[in-house]
Amino acid sequence: MAAVSFAFTASLKAWWAVLELSRSAVAAVVAAVKIVVACCCCDAVRLSWLVRKVTRRATISAGVGGVRPWASIDDVARAQFSRKTVSVFFMLMDRLLLIETRRPSLHCKEFVKLAASLLAAGLSCAAQDRILWTDPGEIERINFAHAAGGSARPPAPPFNFVSEQSGGSSPKILIQDSARIQWRVKGGYEVHSESFSTRLVAALGYAAESTWYVPGGKIENARSLKRAAGFIHPDGSFTNASFERRDPNLKSLSQDWAWNRNPFLGTKQLNGLKVLMMLLSNWDNKDVRDRRAGSNTGIAERWVNRRIQLIYRVTDWGQTLGAWGPEPKPKGWNCQAFTAQTKSFVQGRQGEYVRFGYSGHYTDDFKNDIKVDDVRWLLLYLGRITDTQIQAGLTASGATTEEVACFSGQLRARINQLKAQTQ
Repeated sequence: MAAVSFAFTASLKAWWAVLELSRSAVAAVVAAVKIVVACCCCDAVRLSWLVRKVTRRATISAGVGGVRPWASIDDVARAQFSRKTVSVFFMLMDRLLLIETRRPSLHCKEFVKLAASLLAAGLSCAAQDRILWTDPGEIERINFAHAAGGSARPPAPPFNFVSEQSGGSSPKILIQDSARIQWRVKGGYEVHSESFSTRLVAALGYAAESTWYVPGGKIENARSLKRAAGFIHPDGSFTNASFERRDPNLKSLSQDWAWNRNPFLGTKQLNGLKVLMMLLSNWDNKDVRDRRAGSNTGIAERWVNRRIQLIYRVTDWGQTLGAWGPEPKPKGWNCQAFTAQTKSFVQGRQGEYVRFGYSGHYTDDFKNDIKVDDVRWLLLYLGRITDTQIQAGLTASGATTEEVACFSGQLRARINQLKAQTQ
């Protein structure tokens, strides 16, 4: 018995080392296995005690109730305890409860089988990829008249009301179109800027929701509205709205991430995203540190080839194409203000770093670590976007002829400033 226990414990330690290296979401599995190992030191143990103990430890480890706002990325990963693992865990518990109805105690070989099953489920969770950026391919061929991700299919009426959503600075509702696709409909002052900025962001390889500007329409069965009553009339009609597609294969998790604490610190991809935020004058760079006020970063999960992909993204681009500045007030989609700050967008170089005039909700820990090489990397993609593409995206986002000329000219001027720093 002692030899079996020793060998089993040693193998578990080896597996634990592998799982730690993979930074996987297996805290609850490991907690369960630790108890199993402890039980193996005894000849037998009552299963009812095991079930109570393991369930309590697994629940705590799984991070029920959310992650602390100051949690590290490891805490966030462990809180993403896979639904698959949860189902496997409780299936095993149910099976073992049936065993106990036949005899009051469970011996070591059953514990070994239990630990092996839990570890198999844990290794399934370990197959995770964290993604901030993917190669966008032939950028020059992207049609900016289509929404982010190249979606050529706009929302198709009739639109049927599903629910009203709270949170954020703009009123929102959830609807379903004639193709049974769900869309988040937003009204207010952010609809133009969000529609264009998500196109640009996605064209450069960053995650962004497919968002269409819809100049007008009617929502069927839209009743008892609260905030949304400001842009949806009593008969369901509306003007100037953005429709953001809900991807059924992408699950938004409850965890956010911080600009100064994430798995991509120091990478060209993260610093390129920061430059893109500043290029668009997106002052609203709130993150997990601002969960009470509403974070604008998020993590989404999807399954690809039996692996979990965790997609790190900026979730709100509504405060773009206006003025930057730390004051928490609407400043987006204002070409006059955007133009006034273009001359101070890039303020030169200091050694290997590029200096920016930007200020936002977070400023110093956001803009002070951008290197010339980071800008040069971003320009490999940003520098290939044409004026025709920019103008098509602005037009599709509801910009007037004057706004198309103004915004496209200022964006080109800012891109040229970036190029000048890499020469």
